[in-house]
Amino acid sequence: MKLSALIILLNLIILNHSQQTESINSLNNQNQPEANKGIIYLSNNNGLSWQNISNGIPERAMLSDLSLSGNTLGISTKKNGLFLYDVSTSQWNKTLNTPSIFDINALLILDGYMYAGTNGEGIFLSTDNGTNWQQYNFGLDNLIIRKIAKIEDKIYACTNGGLFTLNLFTNHWEKEFGDKLLQVNGITFLNNTIFIATNKGGFKSKINEHNWQKLSLDFSFHNISASDKTLFALAYNELYASTDDGETWYNDQAGIPKGMYTFQLVQTSNYTLAGQWDGIYKKDITSNWVKWNNGLPTKIPITELKGNENFLVAASSGWYLGD
Repeated sequence: MKLSALIILLNLIILNHSQQTESINSLNNQNQPEANKGIIYLSNNNGLSWQNISNGIPERAMLSDLSLSGNTLGISTKKNGLFLYDVSTSQWNKTLNTPSIFDINALLILDGYMYAGTNGEGIFLSTDNGTNWQQYNFGLDNLIIRKIAKIEDKIYACTNGGLFTLNLFTNHWEKEFGDKLLQVNGITFLNNTIFIATNKGGFKSKINEHNWQKLSLDFSFHNISASDKTLFALAYNELYASTDDGETWYNDQAGIPKGMYTFQLVQTSNYTLAGQWDGIYKKDITSNWVKWNNGLPTKIPITELKGNENFLVAASSGWYLGD
């Protein structure tokens, strides 16, 4: 009898120790960072797989924009300056100088030129990969820059006081549309038409016609994008789509978590990709959105998503530092 009781007691001790060990291992595994955790990823196969290329970027850097030009990739950060990625060596190089003490909100790399948009000092231009910078504000009446983009043969600056285009003959910015209270958050191009997202809704104009008309979505949205045939309005809690140049819209959130807004959209050769709070989603013209992380960390918020004929780049900021 005593022997049986002793055996039962020993089994209980072993079981309790095993359960404690499993709990400790489980907790340790939860606290272990994923091997692939980073802030910027590159894909050269349309998102089928991703390479973590974060090494060389400060872990706490807050990314504000990224720009692709051929094989050149550049990123801007709020406080840590600008970085250029050398695809041949897989290395990041910080530009020798940073144009402003203000936050850098926007970046455009184009034909050897770097345009950096700041949060109070306007636009700076560098022609030597960031070694020297010069202010480039002639004609701007608002110096808070939200985005710089090239569409067709023109360069556009989205500001907190309207949309501007750069006159390359005079090197002056000219007011394209808007008043001093029009915050232009994003810009895109589809069917020979420019579309902008603002704090007062969306607007459109045929390129070079300067005939701006309000879109039917009469509320603020933070970005606007386009695929081959579809226009997307990125609202703060929903994603909307239009196939008639913004005349009518439908909710295109199916497959994406309800109430979660999309940061960026990009078109690949086969489908459209969306950067969301928990990763990347994809769709084609016949399907709803489906999760498409393919090697990315499971819960990474993709705040920046860009692509060209060479590769795709997805990026985030500081999302795992509290782990």
